[in-house]
Amino acid sequence: MANIIVLVFIVANLISCGRLLSYQRGSDPFKYHLSCLAYLLIVCTGGQAISAMLEPNSVSLWASILSVMFCILLVRGKGNMASLVKTV
Repeated sequence: MANIIVLVFIVANLISCGRLLSYQRGSDPFKYHLSCLAYLLIVCTGGQAISAMLEPNSVSLWASILSVMFCILLVRGKGNMASLVKTV
């Protein structure tokens, strides 16, 4: 059971990281603060996946559920940070 939780955690973080990396802005206006936030999330999700691969016992069920929820939000928003963070 613990191996499945770790696998779900790693896959969710890799999908989130990949979706953020593959975002294409198109005609949307450039927002520096959202780009910085996206960069930090790329580093954090990738780092979490690497950390979980090196130390699989450090992943909890709750961290895995949170990663899956975050992954779902990013996939639905097509990697757009503005869809996650409503700015005025």
